[in-house]
Amino acid sequence: MLNRKYTDLLFDLDNTLIDFSDGSLKALHSFCHHYQIKDKQEFISVYHKINTQIWKEFELGTIDSTTLRSKRFADTFSKLNMKSLDPVEANATYLAFLVSHSTIDTTVKLLLERLSQKYNLHIVTNGLKEVQRARLNKIQIDSLFKTITVSDEIGFRKPQTAYFDYVFAQMDEKPLLDDVLIIGDSLHSDIQGGILYGLDTCWINNKPDTQNSLSATYTLSSVKEIETVLKPT
Repeated sequence: MLNRKYTDLLFDLDNTLIDFSDGSLKALHSFCHHYQIKDKQEFISVYHKINTQIWKEFELGTIDSTTLRSKRFADTFSKLNMKSLDPVEANATYLAFLVSHSTIDTTVKLLLERLSQKYNLHIVTNGLKEVQRARLNKIQIDSLFKTITVSDEIGFRKPQTAYFDYVFAQMDEKPLLDDVLIIGDSLHSDIQGGILYGLDTCWINNKPDTQNSLSATYTLSSVKEIETVLKPT
């Protein structure tokens, strides 16, 4: 397939540009130490299962971000009989640790710096507003992007069409849909969202056992390979 010459690249953030899974695990270990939770592995295991389900509900639109913030820890505390802890305070504590543990691979940062010289780069993320911009600032890549769209700030989320309408409305120069590529690890929010909006899509399949149920334009195992699907400019 002949690769198109794109002008604008839409990058998902978590587990696309940065290793959210690693940062989250470190944040949860710090969280357990802060709250003096003895069985860290049990807590983290229960939290992960509950959090994964709640994020699915959020992306499907069955709960809002305010509910997400409290419910994931409220349900975890209830399951583990830790009901004396405040789930809202716990969520804020976890997010603070998440920011502090955020890092970016040097190779990815250098890649973004190269791409920013040739393309208009944009961040498209379903994350929470109090943490996403803080993390981008901490790892010092925010200045590389023309626009940063955080679902929690606008009331829409990927894969909703209204989310992508907002993304395009923020662009100084409105590109043609054919000139835009969305790059992300989520088949639901990134790839389905891009397909529904009429964009070319690049699925970052960082879990090799995951089956591609959608027809992404490109599939890569890492964002580090993105230049292989971009035509020279």
